Amino acid sequence: MIEKQKSKIRLTPGANHLSGISGSIDTVREQRVQDANSLNMNWDVLMEARSCWDSLATMRENRARCYRYVYGDQWSDEVKLTNGCCTTEREQIADDGNVPLTNNLIRSHVVSVLGVYRNQNKKPGVSANDRREQKLSDLMNVLLDTNWRNNYKKEIDVRCFEDFLIGGVAAEKETYGWNREAQKNDAWSYVPDVNRMFWNPDACDARMWDTSIVGEIHDLDFTELCGTFVHSPGDVTKLRAIYSHCRDVEHFKNWYGQWAAQREDYHKLENLDFFVPSQWQMCRVIEIWRKEAKPRYHVWDTENGGFWKCEIKDKAYYDEINRQRVLDYVAQGYSEDDVPKIELEWFVDEYWYYRFLSPLGDVLDEGETPYDHKSHPYSLKLYPLNNGDIHSFVGDLIDQQRYINRMISLNDKLIRSAAKGVLMYPMSLIPDGMTPEDIERDWKKPDALLFVDDLKGRMSGMKPEQYVNKLVNIGTTEMIQMQMSLMEDISGVHGALQGKPGFAGQSATLYAQQTQNASIRILDYLESFGDLILRASEKKVSNINQFYDPERVLLIAGDMNILPEELTYWGDTQFDLVISEMADTPLERSRINEMLMTMFQLGAINIKQLLKFGNWPFSDALLESVEADEQAAMEQQAMAQQQGQQMPAPQMGNTQQALQGMTPEGVDGEAVEQAQRLMRYDILSPHDAQVRVREQAKKDAGVS
Repeated sequence: MIEKQKSKIRLTPGANHLSGISGSIDTVREQRVQDANSLNMNWDVLMEARSCWDSLATMRENRARCYRYVYGDQWSDEVKLTNGCCTTEREQIADDGNVPLTNNLIRSHVVSVLGVYRNQNKKPGVSANDRREQKLSDLMNVLLDTNWRNNYKKEIDVRCFEDFLIGGVAAEKETYGWNREAQKNDAWSYVPDVNRMFWNPDACDARMWDTSIVGEIHDLDFTELCGTFVHSPGDVTKLRAIYSHCRDVEHFKNWYGQWAAQREDYHKLENLDFFVPSQWQMCRVIEIWRKEAKPRYHVWDTENGGFWKCEIKDKAYYDEINRQRVLDYVAQGYSEDDVPKIELEWFVDEYWYYRFLSPLGDVLDEGETPYDHKSHPYSLKLYPLNNGDIHSFVGDLIDQQRYINRMISLNDKLIRSAAKGVLMYPMSLIPDGMTPEDIERDWKKPDALLFVDDLKGRMSGMKPEQYVNKLVNIGTTEMIQMQMSLMEDISGVHGALQGKPGFAGQSATLYAQQTQNASIRILDYLESFGDLILRASEKKVSNINQFYDPERVLLIAGDMNILPEELTYWGDTQFDLVISEMADTPLERSRINEMLMTMFQLGAINIKQLLKFGNWPFSDALLESVEADEQAAMEQQAMAQQQGQQMPAPQMGNTQQALQGMTPEGVDGEAVEQAQRLMRYDILSPHDAQVRVREQAKKDAGVS
C-alpha cells in the first residue's frame, strides 16, 4: 500500500465545479464529474477492473489444474457421463470398482528445474552510465545487495519461479513504505497471488508495454485497514461506515441491482469473488492502477539539454524565464535569435494513476504514481504470450502424466484379475438362508462373480469352479517407459539434469556436457524469468535512488570512502542494470582469494587491501591487528619526532606469521621479502591520499 500524508476517504461524491472541460482531455477530471452526477463512485473504473478479472477466468482455471497435477491431485478432471451428469475421473474409476493410481513425475521435473535455477547463483548488478560515477555505482551495488538480504529475495524469487513454471505467469511487486514485520521504512519486494490479480486481457507484448490497467484485490482485517489508510481519528468512523455495508451481501445486491443478483453465475475460483471476501470479518480493498491522460507540455531547455514535462499551469513560469534570458543575453550583446530558450510543446500525456477502492466505489486513496520510474509497482511475465496465449512448463507435461497414470491403473487391474480370475458358481449350490450377495461378499470378489443357472438339473453335479487365465503381456511396461521418455524429451529434464549417476566408465567431461546440453532445453524458461527479475530490479533501484537520503546511504555503506559532498546528486544519478554472476559461491570466493594472493605477491596490493577484499575466516581479526600495529607505530613515530629521535621500523611478527600461514607452498623467497617490505608501508589510492593530506593539514594547523 502507498502511504499518504493526507486522507482522501470520502463517503459521497463531492461537488465538482469544473469549467472548460469540454474539448479537453483529462480523464481523471471527467471521471470525477461523472461520479458526481451518478449514484455510484468510480463505477466505470470498478467495472473495467472486474471485467478484466473475469476475462482471466480461463487462465486461473488452467493454472489451478496445473497446480493439482504438480501436487498429486491428478484425477480431478471432470467427465460427462452417458446420463448427462458430470463427475470427476476419480469418482468414475471408484464406481467401476478400480483404484485410481498416480505416479507423480511432474513434481520431480519441476524440482529439477528449480535446482538448476538455484545453481545459477545470479543476481542483478549496477553500472553507471557515466564512468566518472563508478564509485556511486559501486555504492548502489552495496545498497541493492543489502536490500536483497533484507527482503530474503533469493527465496521469494525461487518460489516465484516455481509459480512461473506451474502457471506460466509470474509477478513481483516493488514498493516503498512501512513494513510491520521489519518495523521500518524500506524498499520491499512482494510476490502477489496471481489469482487475485487482473490486467487487460488483450495485452500481447512480451515486455507488457501495452498494459493499460493492472491491479490486485486485497483482504485486510480492520486493524490493518486502519493502519494503511487512517491518518486522523475521523477516518476510523468513515471506514466503519463504509465496511459495515461492503460485507453485507444483501446490501451489496441492492446497491448493484440486477447485475449483482446474477453475480453467482460468473466464474468463481476456490470461493474467490471480486467484490465480497470469502471471510466475513475481512475488508475487501481493490487496488487499481490505470493509464489516464491529460494535457501537458514537453519542456526542452536548449541551454543545458535538459528534457522533462510540466503541467499546463506552469507554462507562465517558463515564459517568464525565457523573457528574462532574452534581457540578459541582449544586454551582453547577443541577438534575440541567439538566445537559448526553453521550448515547450503541447501534448497529451499518458500516466499511471492509482486508486484504492472499496467494493462500493468509496475512494480510500488515489493519486498519480509517486515513483520516479513513473509506472505501476508490478512486474509481470506471461509465458510465452505469443498471440496472447499463456502456456506453462507443467501444462506441456499433463497429457503424458495422464497416460502414465492410466497405464499404471490398467496394469494394476490386470494383475489383480490374473491373481484370482472369474468365479463360476452354480446357483443350485447356494445354501439356504444365503443370497448371492452374501456369497459374493464372503468370497471377497477380486474382479467378478458369475452365477450359472442349473436349477432345472439339480443333479448336474456342478460345483463352484474358478477359471484362471494366464496374464498376457500387452506391453504396458514398454508403454509406460515410452511415455516417461517422451516426458523427458518434452520437458528437457533428462537424467544428467536430474542428478542421476552416469553409466560405468563415463568420463566427467561427457557427463558435464550432457548436463549443459540438457539445461539448454529449459534455458528459455530461465532467461524469460530472468527478464522479470531484471525489470523488477530496475524499479527497486529506482525506489532506492528516490527514497534513500544521503545520510541513510552513508549509514548502510559507511566503509566505502564516500564523502558526503559526493552524494549531492545522488538522486539524479542514472544507473544501468545487468544480470551478473553472484560472487557468493565457494568456487568464486576461492578464485578471488587466489587472484588477490597473486596480486599481493607481485606487489600490486598491500596487506590491508589483501585482507579487506579477500575472504578468509580470520580476515577481519587480522585486519584489525594490522591497523592496531600501524596506529601504535605511528604514535611511537610521532613521539620520537617530538623528542628528536629516530625510531626503528615496527616489527609486525604476529602479522607476518599469520600471513605466512596464508602463503601457499612453493612461493619463492623474493616474493616473501617483497611482501614483508610492503607491510611496512600503506599504499594509498589517489582519493585516499587526498583525504590523508587533508587530515595531516588539519593536524598541522591544530584543527581537531
